[in-house]
Amino acid sequence: MFIAVGHGGAGSKPEIHLEGVKKAVQRSREILEKGGSALDAAVAGVVEMEDDPIFNAGKGSYLDLSGEMSMDAGIMTDDGRIGAVADVRLVKNPVLLARKVLDSPHVILAGTGAEKMAEIWGLEFASPLTKKALMKLAERRNQVAKREIPPWARPLGWEEFLDRKELPAYMASPLPAKKNEKSDTPEKGIGVEKGREKNGETGDTVGVVCLDTNGNMAAAGSTGGTSLKLPGRVGDTPIPGAGFYAGKHGAVVATGVGEEIIKRFTCLRIYEMLSEGVPSQEACEKAVAMFPAEVDVGVIAVTPGGWGAASNTNMAWWVEEG
Repeated sequence: MFIAVGHGGAGSKPEIHLEGVKKAVQRSREILEKGGSALDAAVAGVVEMEDDPIFNAGKGSYLDLSGEMSMDAGIMTDDGRIGAVADVRLVKNPVLLARKVLDSPHVILAGTGAEKMAEIWGLEFASPLTKKALMKLAERRNQVAKREIPPWARPLGWEEFLDRKELPAYMASPLPAKKNEKSDTPEKGIGVEKGREKNGETGDTVGVVCLDTNGNMAAAGSTGGTSLKLPGRVGDTPIPGAGFYAGKHGAVVATGVGEEIIKRFTCLRIYEMLSEGVPSQEACEKAVAMFPAEVDVGVIAVTPGGWGAASNTNMAWWVEEG
């Protein structure tokens, strides 16, 4: 028996993201069908989405308000091994760097030090800058200039922060923004969590959780972070217990407003419920219910006997079993 579940982020739209999530999870399935490890399968699935610019991870990552890239990734296996990276800018696949960290003496590497190790380890570098990211930067700077803070960001204190006028003027300078074109692609596949539209976002952290034929499990996630962020911001994705977690009872990945996920250590809470015998779907739903309605969140989980997925906003996800 094997299971692979993947998601395209809180706010991901079925007509845009579902085919990409499906492709990623099918890549995980290919590895699992051949007897490959849950770790290799989860990482490979995330790499597929990092390489697809429609996702907010790797190539499609958003920029911070200064116009710089800042990417995070994290992975964990059910035997307690962890690898994560934070605030990396030019590494093509942050999840592959996290995979290297997992085999190092450390748990998390960050910033220029992490990129130096990526160079030493021979990983590929590439500029992830896209037109989508520039358009999102323009949109966010315009909102900051007009004090039009998205509802999901208000609980984080953005309005009060702007009142203190600590943000450099150039980060709040209006830029011309273009509206995204709508897609007429019909919904396909399975596993589209339908909910309210996420406020102004088009996808968030991507993630994959896997169970392999040997009964081992792993979780992997990657993100370009929220598009409304200060330089150096780190979200939940590289934080064990918050953005991801794995153990003998299951593997979990979260997506959404990272600060709120960190405050609740969402993935650890789900894992604790799994360890108490709560079914995976019920555990995911209970975790999502812990958040206020205006705070976007989504989760996926896999256990030795099943899987679950839940979100309070649109979230494209896919599952493969065998």
